[in-house]
Amino acid sequence: MKERLFILAWVCITIVAFGMGLLFYWSFIDGKYVNVPLTFNSNQVATEKQTYKKGDPVAIQWDYCKGVDTVSDISITLTDGIIYFLPPIKSNRTVGCYNSFTVITKIPDAIKSGDYKLDGTITFKINPIKNINYKVESNMFWIDENDDMQEQIDLNTERIDYLTNNL
Repeated sequence: MKERLFILAWVCITIVAFGMGLLFYWSFIDGKYVNVPLTFNSNQVATEKQTYKKGDPVAIQWDYCKGVDTVSDISITLTDGIIYFLPPIKSNRTVGCYNSFTVITKIPDAIKSGDYKLDGTITFKINPIKNINYKVESNMFWIDENDDMQEQIDLNTERIDYLTNNL
């Protein structure tokens, strides 16, 4: 009887020690020292263009290496003092290094002209108890509210030329 209790106590101690070791590994080591999900070669992502119009697709160039085979959740905001939340994205790129342009969103129709930047958060679920977040931001770019601005300028120039020459 004492022998069974002794064995049961050692089994319980072994299970508790293994569980504590696993929790320690998941909390402090996994994703930081082992299984690092993402390594950026540049802290800033660059937009493809410096000027966009409503409805234009926005492509960003980023240079990074993905280290784990897991799905990432990407949330993006357009910021100019006011924060515009854009639809979230799920990505499941394979493990490897990339330096590419990726279309991530379209410029919303209900947006004012101005200087904007993209702010993003990339979230990886590394293990059952830990998520790792990466913050990225783009360069500043201009959004032109009026799609026909150049046509209006050209039309006004023609009117001024006509009035100047015919009056």
